[in-house]
Amino acid sequence: MNGAPRGARGFTLLELLCAMTLLGLLAGLLFGGLSFGIRVWEKGDAELEKMAELQIAQGLIRRLISRALLSDFAEGEDDDAAIFEGTADALRFVGPAPAQSLPGGLYRLSIRADDVSGKSRLVMSWRLLDPDEREPGADEDENVVVLVKNVSDISFAFFGTADEDADSRWRDRWEDMPGLPLLVRIDVTFPEGDRRIWPELVVAPMVTFPAL
Repeated sequence: MNGAPRGARGFTLLELLCAMTLLGLLAGLLFGGLSFGIRVWEKGDAELEKMAELQIAQGLIRRLISRALLSDFAEGEDDDAAIFEGTADALRFVGPAPAQSLPGGLYRLSIRADDVSGKSRLVMSWRLLDPDEREPGADEDENVVVLVKNVSDISFAFFGTADEDADSRWRDRWEDMPGLPLLVRIDVTFPEGDRRIWPELVVAPMVTFPAL
């Protein structure tokens, strides 16, 4: 009569140990799955951020090149001289301010490959154009911003013709030409194992004549 009913017995020590062991295993599996999910999320977020950086860089490059200008900087000449110089690894031209926060006027702009500690990168630079400046010259007192880091190769190409009688074609230099190229192409490749993809970038400069 004093004994507890058989169905009302508590858990034995062995049953408690088994339950705690199972609970620990479930908690470990749950924590491992959660950690794996967080790592996958962070990796995917980092990949999306890298792709967004490339899209921003391409959008800026497209906007700047499309606004490259022809200017009558050559004194004593009837033809307008293009302040536009392109090589296989650099492009220098004149255009409006690259950002709304900068003072108005024309700017010497440069988009080029740059090596730092053995690593290549795509950079953009700008400086306010001196009205007395007649030649492309070197970049001095420039402001520099990195557009794309850690790349394996950067190349520029220019589509156009040197005179009216020649056929337009792609060339790796655009120097001492009377005008702007019809198209500018910038190719960027990344090291092996880098999952970034550089979409094809071909830009057509808009030929305009500012009053200077």
